[in-house]
Amino acid sequence: MKQALRNAFFLVGGLVLLIGLGSCDLLYSGKNLFAGIDGPDVAALKSATGTSLIDKLHAEKGGETGTFGDTFVAKLKDDPEAVDTIFNNLQDIFNSGNIYDADTRAEAASLAADLILAASDTAGPVVDQVVSAILSLTSDPNNTSFSADELAVALLSTIAPDRASFISLVHDMDRIAVAYDALGSALVDGGGSASLDAGDGQAALIAFILTALVDAVQGYNTYEDKAAALYDQLIEPALAGTLTDENAEQAINSLFSTNVTSPNGATNLQNAFDAVLNPNAGSPRDDLYSATGIGSLVDLLGGN
Repeated sequence: MKQALRNAFFLVGGLVLLIGLGSCDLLYSGKNLFAGIDGPDVAALKSATGTSLIDKLHAEKGGETGTFGDTFVAKLKDDPEAVDTIFNNLQDIFNSGNIYDADTRAEAASLAADLILAASDTAGPVVDQVVSAILSLTSDPNNTSFSADELAVALLSTIAPDRASFISLVHDMDRIAVAYDALGSALVDGGGSASLDAGDGQAALIAFILTALVDAVQGYNTYEDKAAALYDQLIEPALAGTLTDENAEQAINSLFSTNVTSPNGATNLQNAFDAVLNPNAGSPRDDLYSATGIGSLVDLLGGN
């Protein structure tokens, strides 16, 4: 149980870091020098569908390999419905089956993930910070094991998260995971992968891990959703420095156990983690990991 708890808490501790808003360079906050000074025509983007929407978004990014700039994001945020509407219209493309070819579905899925990463207040910083924290923790050969509280302190550093930010992050990461899963499916169907890189793979992996963790939560009957239960019972006490090994074990079994008379929360959590790191060969996620070249990061986290 101790090793299972330690492995499970490695996942939890890493994800606690996700709600930090540090000052490191971000993968998804680049300036777009090609975008118009006045920003996008939001109404036109909201009403666009199909390949017309893809073309308009590529133009806002300055090409297929560009990034959504600050002016673009600020203008979208002025309209509370804009991001949701554009994402939903892109989802209609990448979930269309055979209506659109694999390349078009891949483009739509990639744009959808980039859109949420750019527009989210937390998702972009998360990708950089959690990967950096993992690499830092695992680079010291003397760190062969951690207690739950030691690992939490090492990962949390000086971040200042809050409950609302975490719940919002879970929502954003769920949409990012949906988009990258669709992108993986398009790759399986022969969609192009020329524009994919490690940044895409890292973003996808963190989104998959977070959504798997939240989806695995069982004990949340008194909460409005799984993310709130996870934050209150495990993440908040870890941030407060009051989460002992015993308390962590109790919280994990309470949150993730499917049978309260035979607690197995740590096992369930580890299984969720393993499923993300070890997808079946030739599956959408396996193809996505290969296309983005993040095999070494997956191996570092415990993949086969």
